[in-house]
Amino acid sequence: MFKKFKKAFIDSFKNILSFKGRINPFEYFVFLCVFLIIYSLLVFIVKKMTNNEPGLYHILFIILLFLVGFIPSTTRRLHDRDKSGWWLFAVLFIGNMGPKVIAFVSVICFFVYLLLPSIPKNNRFGKYKK
Repeated sequence: MFKKFKKAFIDSFKNILSFKGRINPFEYFVFLCVFLIIYSLLVFIVKKMTNNEPGLYHILFIILLFLVGFIPSTTRRLHDRDKSGWWLFAVLFIGNMGPKVIAFVSVICFFVYLLLPSIPKNNRFGKYKK
C-alpha cells in the first residue's frame, strides 16, 4: 500500500504545473491531500510570522500557490474522465454567480464527479493507465 501511495505522490507532483495528460482518481486525491497539508502548514507559518494578522500580499501569495497546484491537477483529472479543463472554470466561477446553495451543490457534485473511475480507454488527452 505504501509503494502505491509513494508512486501516486511522485507521479502527481512530477507534473504539478502541466495541463496535459491524465491523472487517475487515486493519484489525484493523494495529491490533493498532500497539497492541502502543505498549504495548511504555509498558512500556519504565515500567521505565526505575522502575529495572526497576515497582510494582503501574504494572503494573495497563499491563494496563488493553491491555485497553481489545484487547477492543473484538476484539469488532468477531468481529462481522465474525457472532459475539458473548462469544466473547472464553469464550476468555480459560473457556479458561484448564483445563490450560495446552488454554488455549494455544484461544487459537491463536481467533486463527486471527480471521484468516478477513469474512462478505461485511450482518449484525446492521453493513454489510459491503471
